[in-house]
Amino acid sequence: MNSTAGPRLGEVATTTAGFRDEFYALLDSSVDLGQSGPQLLSRAQASPLITVGMIDPGSHSWGLQARRFGGRKQLAPAADMAALERLQPRIAEWARARQVPKVLVATQTRIVEAVADPEGRLIPVTPTISVEPRNTNRPQESVWHLTAALLAPPVSARALATHLGAGLSSGALRWSARSVLQVELPIDETRWASGAGLAQKLASCDQTDRPKNLAELGKVMCSAYEIDSTDAVFGWWLELALRAAKP
Repeated sequence: MNSTAGPRLGEVATTTAGFRDEFYALLDSSVDLGQSGPQLLSRAQASPLITVGMIDPGSHSWGLQARRFGGRKQLAPAADMAALERLQPRIAEWARARQVPKVLVATQTRIVEAVADPEGRLIPVTPTISVEPRNTNRPQESVWHLTAALLAPPVSARALATHLGAGLSSGALRWSARSVLQVELPIDETRWASGAGLAQKLASCDQTDRPKNLAELGKVMCSAYEIDSTDAVFGWWLELALRAAKP
């Protein structure tokens, strides 16, 4: 795989993942809003908590499918911000600082799995990585561009080669907030912009359109890195991306 890449992600964004203190404080303050989660958020002082298990390429399952968090399955875990501010003010400040437009990235995955949070409502649960644009004038636009770049097939291939040491092997991607900063961004801005639009489309599509939209995004982002969609990396990535929407 020979591709052309531009500047590093660290030039346009910052990253953080929190530590054990943040994980346990968020767990202690969490409540499961259940099937009424989206409606309750507008009336309660609660913020959605996103674990790595909820993140798929371009989407998340909060409020849609129960995932394990803190030893039990929860459908719509949310932080009770009033309780958190009362009991753990430092962690509450950290959580509030994460409520900005951003991209959330899962760890221990077979390809890069990232989802946009353009409204800045979600709180990442350790070890979820939060990628936050430096451009505060147009943060939502930056979020979709960053999401498209992180979901690009060449980025997954490079990340595995660097942080696993075996390229397209079946092992899990082990990277940190610091290593995400080293992701190389595409230099073809026109195709990258097209990919950003497709990432936005993917985030709102239903399950029946997901395979088509994933394939379209993967092809465009391969071209943004000057890789042809006939390259083996595209087929490898698409197969794993389609599997990543966990039942």
